[in-house]
Amino acid sequence: MIQEGNVLVNSVFLLHKGSMLGMKVRVLPGKTIRIRTEACGTFNADFDGDELNIHVPQGEEAYAEIMGPSSFEEMCRSTQNGKSLIKICQDGISGGYRMTKGWVFLDKSSFFNLCMCLPHRDIFTRMEEIKEVYRWKGLAQNDVQASKLLYSGYGIFSMLLPNNLDYENQNKSLLIKKKKEDGTIVEEFEPVVIIRGVMISGQLNKDVLGQSFNSLLALLPSMYSNKICLDFCSDYGYIVDAFLLEKGFSIGLGDCLPPKDKIGSRKEQIDSAVIKSYLEAQLALQKEKNLEWKEMRILSSLNKAHDIGSVIAKKCLDQNNGLADAVLSGAKGNLTNITQIFAIVGQQNIEGRRVPKVFKGNLSELSKEAITRNRSLPHFLPDEVIVQKLSELDQQEGKEPEMMKLLEYLFLGGGFVSHSYIEGLSPAEFFYHAMSGRTAVAEHAVKVSASGYGERKMVKTMEDLKVSYTGTITNSRGTIVSFGYGGDGIDGGHLMGTKQGLSFINIGWWVNRLNTNLEYAKWTTNGEGKELKETRTKQADENQARLKIQKEKEKGEKEKKEKQKVEEENQRMENYNPPSPTYNAERSPSPVYQSTQEFVRESSETISNNQLTSSLSPPSKLEDSFTL
Repeated sequence: MIQEGNVLVNSVFLLHKGSMLGMKVRVLPGKTIRIRTEACGTFNADFDGDELNIHVPQGEEAYAEIMGPSSFEEMCRSTQNGKSLIKICQDGISGGYRMTKGWVFLDKSSFFNLCMCLPHRDIFTRMEEIKEVYRWKGLAQNDVQASKLLYSGYGIFSMLLPNNLDYENQNKSLLIKKKKEDGTIVEEFEPVVIIRGVMISGQLNKDVLGQSFNSLLALLPSMYSNKICLDFCSDYGYIVDAFLLEKGFSIGLGDCLPPKDKIGSRKEQIDSAVIKSYLEAQLALQKEKNLEWKEMRILSSLNKAHDIGSVIAKKCLDQNNGLADAVLSGAKGNLTNITQIFAIVGQQNIEGRRVPKVFKGNLSELSKEAITRNRSLPHFLPDEVIVQKLSELDQQEGKEPEMMKLLEYLFLGGGFVSHSYIEGLSPAEFFYHAMSGRTAVAEHAVKVSASGYGERKMVKTMEDLKVSYTGTITNSRGTIVSFGYGGDGIDGGHLMGTKQGLSFINIGWWVNRLNTNLEYAKWTTNGEGKELKETRTKQADENQARLKIQKEKEKGEKEKKEKQKVEEENQRMENYNPPSPTYNAERSPSPVYQSTQEFVRESSETISNNQLTSSLSPPSKLEDSFTL
């Protein structure tokens, strides 16, 4: 039974180095292996029955390797391109998205309740640093305003960051209204800006908290250390969980319905887009002679309806819609899911084409001898029959409704679903949608097996290659395969993404950090910053003096209590009256010796008699005959 220490954890599908990592053991009640959600991405594991294996080291060398190069702290970046193997997902992203949706203010009690999740951080020192940055950037004019800004989502997130972190991300998440110089009001996205570890604008989403090159999880290990990144992830998880527990987050049926004031306009816009796509596809069906080009033009025309539906569905979303928060933050789903729920499911594709025509039909109405594959299901008429009826109705006036029904029927046979989930799908639409989904699942399974077999062949081919002490790549026989790892000798796990591409150093970040430090140093030595710094220093000195006086007072009270306790003990001992001894009448009185010599002589005779008796008497037990 393992009680403490480090073990090696690996998933069943060992796909890369991150699938086998060393982790610390913490024994808890239950029979399951529990790990943080941030560490699940590297194992490609979720919580639907996945299994992990634990390997216990059997020697000091194995234990040292698990604690060192194979530990999660040392392996939190991919050796392929330097991306983070840590993955903040789902609740972590949606909670941060809601927590930083502009200035989300908290009351003082809620703020300090969230700070209770950070027991190992210096809370009050960090609070003063954040308020000082607010004063420096002109967001607050006094300490009261700075405290109000501190008690917010931005403030609680800033508590987790290093006090010299500078970061900016154009993630296009928070849309704000801005007034130009000419008086016009325009909408634009506010970037995420962090100055000296204080977030002052923007909104967190997957671009900031994900695994991209420009995310915080990629910046913290490269510019600081892996431990700082892991501490940030742990504390961020506690903060977001506590925030969601207090504020709440859920998705219900109401989030899948458009607002009442937009239902009519939404339906009209979608119907208009579908009709336009029908007419464009009909034109391609009648005019194009080449079969390949005809199918491509029809597919392109019908896909336009889905694209327009995406724009319409996005406009119908409310600011407090839970489904929209989950999708737009990047926590779960995408815009296609919202479009299919609100607006239109759209054209279903099978291997990049429309649903194939696999059923034969007798075109007796056109040609008694022509028998071709012209229907996707036996319930539909052949396309040629519908096209002939459309041409007949086109010559008549006032037949537009009938033509639209025939066009819908015509393209439904090719897999076009004109309804949304909230409206409901017809049996044929549901069947086509299931066909498309099943094909995607099968393609995914085939790709996984093919890539796995390819990786196995590469591993078996290169299993004896190693980087020698000279920096060359050699095999087991000492033959040089390459003169440098990767051709340049750079470890991909230490690369970072820059505006110019992958590099081992981000010069722009360091230049920006030096400029920021210089500006901050000037501010703290001149004007308001100098006064504020002096005030902070004076307050710190007063706090130290007050703390010293309080400690001396506590020390005096403690000494007084100890002295009082000693006096009470002495008083109790003085008042102690021991009971008088009692003697047994049958007990013989103790002998009285006249001198010391008499006592010694009589004691020696007694000891000699006892030794003689014990040497002559046999042992009563077997063990009594042995002496140690």
